[in-house]
Amino acid sequence: MANKVKYNKNNKGSGGGWHKDSFTSQYKTILYLNDAKFDNGAFELILDSHKLMSCLKISKKFNLNIFKTRFSNEEINLLTFKDNKIKTLYGKAGTLIIVDTSMIHRGRPLKKGFRYAITNYYYPYYNFKKYKNKFKPMIKYNYLNK
Repeated sequence: MANKVKYNKNNKGSGGGWHKDSFTSQYKTILYLNDAKFDNGAFELILDSHKLMSCLKISKKFNLNIFKTRFSNEEINLLTFKDNKIKTLYGKAGTLIIVDTSMIHRGRPLKKGFRYAITNYYYPYYNFKKYKNKFKPMIKYNYLNK
């Protein structure tokens, strides 16, 4: 998936804010095509938020379903208040990030500019049929009839 995320007032960043892609391990790579900085949407994650004990702690703390995949900024602030578990992954153009997206994560909300990236998703072969139609092209372009 190729994407361009650009600044809009009150944007939540790429991914629509803090979330998990899955409850079970799921990997993706993100290739920054321009420098990813504090102000233009660098990737952020909550360390250890994919581990079972962390999931149970989060579920108990907020009285949530353990399989919840979306989180508000307020929940994240309460969750990380003492621990400084938010890690921001800055990088120059060409930086490749490999991440388990069962961790809580987001593309940091943009304060200015834009961020270009290419994202690849990786699934176990036994889950392929389940995700086969998830990534159909969003833009159709006929290369033969320019």
